[in-house]
Amino acid sequence: MAAVSACTGQTWTRTSPPTASSRPADAQIVRAEQPAARGTSYEAYLSFKPSPSFTLDIGKTRQSWGKGYVWNPVAFVDRPKNPDDPSRAQEGFVVASADYIRSFDGPLQTLSITPVLLPVYEGVNESFGRTGRLNGAGKLYLLLYDTDIDFVFLSGGSRTNRVGVDFSRNIVSNLEIHGEVAFIPSYTSTAVTQTGQTSQRVQRATNWLAGLRYLTSSEVTIIAEYYHADTGLTPAAMREFFDFVTAAEGDYAASGNANSLQQAATLAAVGYGGPTPMRNYVYVRASKPDVFGVLYLTPAVYALLNVDDRSFSITQEIQYTLVTNVELRSQVSVIAGRRGTDFGERRADWRTELRLRYYF
Repeated sequence: MAAVSACTGQTWTRTSPPTASSRPADAQIVRAEQPAARGTSYEAYLSFKPSPSFTLDIGKTRQSWGKGYVWNPVAFVDRPKNPDDPSRAQEGFVVASADYIRSFDGPLQTLSITPVLLPVYEGVNESFGRTGRLNGAGKLYLLLYDTDIDFVFLSGGSRTNRVGVDFSRNIVSNLEIHGEVAFIPSYTSTAVTQTGQTSQRVQRATNWLAGLRYLTSSEVTIIAEYYHADTGLTPAAMREFFDFVTAAEGDYAASGNANSLQQAATLAAVGYGGPTPMRNYVYVRASKPDVFGVLYLTPAVYALLNVDDRSFSITQEIQYTLVTNVELRSQVSVIAGRRGTDFGERRADWRTELRLRYYF
């Protein structure tokens, strides 16, 4: 018998206009809004399963491609993760996807095929890329010789064509290794000079990730990943951007002209201001559940290092599940780096966060 199910998830935020203590530059970049509650649906889709081996999903959902914990170069139809909270739920895109699964005896144990159609039109998936396009993507999954392997692709015009592959394998019961690589034949990068002149360059790009998970005898989980992105910025390009921002602030202070600041905000939105905008990063995390015999209390510490400029952040985190679907999390981060570096130019030298999260 065919089965139809629905799944929804949403988050709520509240926005307020800038206060009088906000910097003048911020007032030119951020649009003031009347206080209002806004709801964003992260996932809302229908799932149709006419047989145990075939599923059809239509609606807003995530594909969750890739094996990495912090980065997923092959997640062509998902939004990038935040390294400070990689397990956090993310907003999906409106898609139509199918999943066909077969099982076998022998070295190839499982095969699945997942085609995806992702439309980008006015009001539908506009943040994905160029509008007026119907994009096609797909994944071929193999469980071969006890190794998870995915072959993926994206085509359609909203973003440049790309292909990728990932894998995950348990070497021993307490050690898993994983990796991903994505090939982009034609990628357009944007560079800016101190005077605000921009230039574009079309190049081939390869983004890849290598990582592992290790469980010690004392139940400490260690996650380590190295991420390289040809689509990221070089140290020289990043310094040019910071010099441009400094010059733009000086121009605004002297003349009140906010055009350069607006240009800087636009560049930040398209890559310069991302959580990991440069080319090479290392992530290391250690966590232990039920510490001190307290059930559902999990402390952790993790570090994120920019290999190119040696700037970094170190975060101490504590998570505690109060009751089912209610989680309390605290974080204290130290952010360090020289002037003109990725983390050295962040807005603060340290950050604290206390969050109460309810799932439904």
